[in-house]
Amino acid sequence: MNTQNKPQQKKSDMFPFFVLTSLVIIALLIIAIVTLSKSEHKFGNAVNGVKYTDYVYRYAEEFDIDPNLVFAIIKNESNFDPDAESPVGAKGLMQIMPETFSWLQNYKDGKVTLDEDDLFEPDINIKYGCIFLEFLTKKYQVTSTVVAAYNAGFGIVDTWLSNTDYSSDGETLSYIPYSETAVYVDRVMNSKHYYENNLTSLSQDNSNDDEKNENSENNEDTEDN
Repeated sequence: MNTQNKPQQKKSDMFPFFVLTSLVIIALLIIAIVTLSKSEHKFGNAVNGVKYTDYVYRYAEEFDIDPNLVFAIIKNESNFDPDAESPVGAKGLMQIMPETFSWLQNYKDGKVTLDEDDLFEPDINIKYGCIFLEFLTKKYQVTSTVVAAYNAGFGIVDTWLSNTDYSSDGETLSYIPYSETAVYVDRVMNSKHYYENNLTSLSQDNSNDDEKNENSENNEDTEDN
């Protein structure tokens, strides 16, 4: 039986097809990577968004404190909830204990004039939280030590620094015996690092949200009228 040989497609004819296919795949990969990057950025902003930026920047500048540290502490203490109150009585954005609040007023103002419920006011809470950070920063210098003292108390941290099992130089804690404080320090330092790299976009997102809320309120007022 006679058979006819089918013409074979030349490799040179296949080359443009492979090039086109490769370019399409590369383009799709680039689109996927960019989309994923934007999604992760938006998710990170949503999770780590900031509020009360005016107060934070004002008092951070007044008391010479890194605003990223202030944002990080607020994030981990209250998640920016001004009405937060812990089971042991710490209050407000930076979770200040009433006795610490009284001590800070005496330390800075020489007298106590504010009530503990004033800690639920963002302006007051952030101001005295920054005063406390100013005191701790002057005392310890090392940021991670400052954060440990904010959580555990500076009296406890003083004993840790004097123990060579916990600190080799009397300034930096190589080991934190309180697991809660150790986890707290890691979380705050990680948040601080995040804000250092993303705070501009976070602040912009927050400003956009405030503008949307203001426009919404204005629209509601217009409709009521």
